[in-house]
Amino acid sequence: MHTSSFPASGKRRNLLIATAGAAAAALMNPLRAFAQGYPERPITFICPWPAGGTADQSMRALCQVACACWASRLRLKTRWAPPA
Repeated sequence: MHTSSFPASGKRRNLLIATAGAAAAALMNPLRAFAQGYPERPITFICPWPAGGTADQSMRALCQVACACWASRLRLKTRWAPPA
């Protein structure tokens, strides 16, 4: 019967991965405190289709819902250029 010289190598690797993941999670936790004030400025959505169309109306509805969810000001800019 043949036995491996490193029988716990898989367990050791899993332990190292779990330890690295826990350390990364611990380091990321203080970074979340800096994101609490985001966004500081209004968010601008750009609609690349003509005003009054289906895409523009859908984008305006999306902006209204996002504004209510994020409690932030949103702007919608329609930037359409006719094909050359």
